[in-house]
Amino acid sequence: MQVRYALKCIRNLLRTGKQALTVRQQPFDAYNGELDARLAKMIFAVPGQSSYYVNDHGRIATNGGFYNREYHQWSYEPDMGDYHVS
Repeated sequence: MQVRYALKCIRNLLRTGKQALTVRQQPFDAYNGELDARLAKMIFAVPGQSSYYVNDHGRIATNGGFYNREYHQWSYEPDMGDYHVS
C-alpha cells in the first residue's frame, strides 16, 4: 500500500513537472494524533512494559494502529492538497 501511494505521488510530480512534495503540518498532525490515540489503547502501551516496540522517546514506533482496510482506503489515492508541491 505504501509503495503504491509513493508511486502515485511520483506520477503526479512527473505529470505536473514538479520535483518535490512535503506534507503540510495539519494533515501530519491529524494523522499522528489519530495514530497515537489508537496505539495508546493497544497492548504495546501497557505501563511498565519495555520492548523494542517503544522507542527511546516513549513512542510506539514499530506497529500501526489501523486496520488494513482503513489504511487501504486512506492510502489508495494521494490527496495532493495534503502536500506542498514544488
